[in-house]
Amino acid sequence: MIKKRRLNNFLFFSALFLLIVLFFNKAFAINFFLDDFFFLRIGRANNLIEFIRFFSPFKTYFYRPLTTEIFYFFINDSGKNLLIAHMFVFLIYFCGLIFLYLLLLKISKNRFFSYLAVFLYGISFIHVFQLYQLATFIEVLLFTLLVAACYFHINTNFFLSTICFIGALLSKETAIFFPIILLLLYFFRIEHFSKKNTFHLRLCLLIAAGFYFLYRPSLSYLTTTEPFYRLNWNLKLITNNLMWYAFWSLGFPNFLPNYLTSIFSKPLPEFWKLWKILDYRIFFYLLATYYVVFFITTIFLIKKRLLTKKILSLYSFFLIAFLLFIGPTLPTVHRWMVRLTLPLIFIIIMQAIIIYGAYRKKGVCRYFSFLLIGLFILIQIFGIRIHEDTSVYLLESKISTNVFTYFKIHRNEIFNKDNIYFRDQKKNIGPWEGSRKLRDTLHGKDFIEALFPNGNKQVYFGYKDKKIPSGAYVINAQDILSGKK
Repeated sequence: MIKKRRLNNFLFFSALFLLIVLFFNKAFAINFFLDDFFFLRIGRANNLIEFIRFFSPFKTYFYRPLTTEIFYFFINDSGKNLLIAHMFVFLIYFCGLIFLYLLLLKISKNRFFSYLAVFLYGISFIHVFQLYQLATFIEVLLFTLLVAACYFHINTNFFLSTICFIGALLSKETAIFFPIILLLLYFFRIEHFSKKNTFHLRLCLLIAAGFYFLYRPSLSYLTTTEPFYRLNWNLKLITNNLMWYAFWSLGFPNFLPNYLTSIFSKPLPEFWKLWKILDYRIFFYLLATYYVVFFITTIFLIKKRLLTKKILSLYSFFLIAFLLFIGPTLPTVHRWMVRLTLPLIFIIIMQAIIIYGAYRKKGVCRYFSFLLIGLFILIQIFGIRIHEDTSVYLLESKISTNVFTYFKIHRNEIFNKDNIYFRDQKKNIGPWEGSRKLRDTLHGKDFIEALFPNGNKQVYFGYKDKKIPSGAYVINAQDILSGKK
């Protein structure tokens, strides 16, 4: 029996991991861009003292040493090998899925349900935003370590749980809510409470409190100086953000807020230009069909009294947990689908409960469960294709690759110059044109570290630096954007 279960697990995860690699295969060709260049720069250490400084809390950027400095330190140390870096991200993601399965199996005692929930979560198109750009490894490691910490906790392996929790805290500040999740597990009687649990829970609360003081210097700086992260306790902003995060978690596309002034109003005229694209139309039709079938299935289960009070209590837990992890981002104007990595778990499990409930019921209802799974898979296939485009990750990567290619060809001439100037060939440069776009993609002059480590070159961009410095190596920005060598 044990050998059969192990074989089933091996076959399931082998198939799932292969499917994920096929679905998200373009991630392996994504180059460094935007924040990657900043992290490559700060992730340099020439001695042990500089390495230890990675853990200093006094920074003008988020205190996430494990996923920024240390991760990029090893990328630098590996010769900036993109394939190795992306493979490592996927490996950590796969580990997280295994721990998620083990956690769900431990709690639900149901192997098929655990397979189903992990499958739905694993192939979600939302993971385009975590798996493509290396900088979003922050979310992947946070997911894996927190799920592992929870799994080890309920298995009373408190040492490994604590290690994983500390690792999560060093990955991203939202890990600080882990003790609250444990409290909710006991409050909703999802897990049995014991004296051993009490001790570890208190330890986690103490560790979280300590990390709160480590986070304070960088958070205070960012929330007061950076417009994107400045806290705004405007009720309309908070409600609007919560609404869109909820819709995104249900599978609505990331670009929808750009075309709707209100959820109750008609889309802006520009939306119908997208409607002419076949992939977009198919995606919306599939999503609409999925939720019609899902709604009918849910009503049927309610009428048959298959959704018990215990399940409804679980739904309360899932909604509170969703709000807990998405809550800190709601008072900011910086809204991004990448932040759904952890909150998505709870929304997916809620859907999996309905699908599994339909599967258990023989007859037409079971066919509905198969239909829902089929529709979900198709939605992810088209959702991935759409979000590869609308996330502009492929475009950013292409621009960055053009820069790397150009600098490789002209390396000798550029190496002998102290300055680099990206020249615009026309006036009134837009945010997606010329040197202005290059500055965003290359994160200012940070990209120089990736091309000339420990170099001291100054970089100027024509849209704001109108005068060409003497002796600068001049590059036409449009040549880079167009791929001209």
